[in-house]
Amino acid sequence: MPSMKRVPLSRLGALVAVAIAGTVLVPGCESEPDLTDPEEAAQAFAEAYCGFLVGCCTGAELPGGDEDGCIEFMAANFQFAVSRDESDGYAYDARCAEVAIDLFDAESCSFSNTSAGVCDGLCVGFGHGSKRAGEPCADPRDCDYGLMCDGTQCFDPCGASVGEACGQSPSGGYTPCEPGLVCNLDEADPTKGVCSSLPKRGEPCPGYQCAVGLACIGGVCETPKDNGEPCFTPNECKSLNCDPADPSAPVCAPLPGPGEPCQYQCTSNATCDGSVCVALPKEGQPCPDFQCASELLCNDGVCVSETSLVCDALSPN
Repeated sequence: MPSMKRVPLSRLGALVAVAIAGTVLVPGCESEPDLTDPEEAAQAFAEAYCGFLVGCCTGAELPGGDEDGCIEFMAANFQFAVSRDESDGYAYDARCAEVAIDLFDAESCSFSNTSAGVCDGLCVGFGHGSKRAGEPCADPRDCDYGLMCDGTQCFDPCGASVGEACGQSPSGGYTPCEPGLVCNLDEADPTKGVCSSLPKRGEPCPGYQCAVGLACIGGVCETPKDNGEPCFTPNECKSLNCDPADPSAPVCAPLPGPGEPCQYQCTSNATCDGSVCVALPKEGQPCPDFQCASELLCNDGVCVSETSLVCDALSPN
């Protein structure tokens, strides 16, 4: 067996946490591996993970030096992580392996276009405890499947449902609402609230929030205006740009691009620098404002591709 340098578990765990966050589970077929068996799960995870890396990184960047070495290496790391969790009192859960495998099978060199942001952190690793929402936690693995630890108590990252409590918790954490809901805070105690549906068309919007596809216009949720229609604020326009070229009659207009005058926003490849849209920095260019062109990330003050970050993090050198 070739000698391979073990990737630090903190680095492996960070990538796994990103990868499995918020993934929807898909029932398996009879021909699929038995993920309740950690050994089979380790092999399936390693094959999915290394298959993903092969499409993004060079062989030298892969743990183990090539795809076969990567699979052997990552399967060993998986089993090591499961053994560590179990020795710490956290039971292995096949669902945690499944969400990771499903994501790697679907990805193409980027974690940016996934549903991960919707519900962050279904699993911290591959094992977890049994603490329920609202119960105290000290280790991120203390909470039951689907829950996270805010440092003091377990909570549902997907948020509370309509009619459920939201806002500041007694332990100091914060309970959000499900996507598409708003936390209506209590006037007597603004740290507490109740989740409710976002206002629909024609309904008042005291918090300036409306259902998807609507905008708060004059205190009421309405359909945003098309380009050329009169406006008072950018929020009224579908383009999010209320052009004041004629101060007496501003109208909705397309967002300005690099080199064009701006007030607040520009097209996605530019930022409003005072009064003019400036192109966002490209790969290899400095990013003093932590902004970069599409599909790039600001890392150590320089714009780099997400692919390079993933491959560099996994490089055994």
